[in-house]
Amino acid sequence: MEIKLCECGCGEPAPIAKQTRKIIGHIKGQPVRFIHGHHAWKRGWTYSNGSILLYENGLRVFEHRKIAAKVLGKPLPLGVLVHHHDGNRANNSNRNLVICENTAYHNLLHRRKRAYDFCGNANWRRCSYCKQHDDPKNLYIHPDGRTARHRECFNRRKRELSGGQDGRIAG
Repeated sequence: MEIKLCECGCGEPAPIAKQTRKIIGHIKGQPVRFIHGHHAWKRGWTYSNGSILLYENGLRVFEHRKIAAKVLGKPLPLGVLVHHHDGNRANNSNRNLVICENTAYHNLLHRRKRAYDFCGNANWRRCSYCKQHDDPKNLYIHPDGRTARHRECFNRRKRELSGGQDGRIAG
């Protein structure tokens, strides 16, 4: 592997994160300043869990939130999340960003994406017991909407936990 030089123009070898990854990223479990050293400060940005983090006037700002606020024409309200449609947090193009009004909507987008990737139908739900996707008509969906299950799977699990007895007293 050839040694790459730092992109900031200092002429020093690039930090280890640049040697092992195509994009400047952090190694899981290591603080950003340890990996990037002075390089992140010279360029004014770094990656944090894949997202581009800008330093402006001494404040840290995620680039995707800044772009979403610019498109919206005002600062993002509290509780608003910005979702990356393609899953790539470094892709901050306008077409890739979705402004979510709350965490529940953001989670819904992720759940539908997983269902579509798994079975080709974004409306199907995953059984919390057998882990298979199925039409919501065939599932019991909890009133809070977070969990879904087949009645058969639930009953089978209940029987397993009770030792195979159906709840009646032998006599």
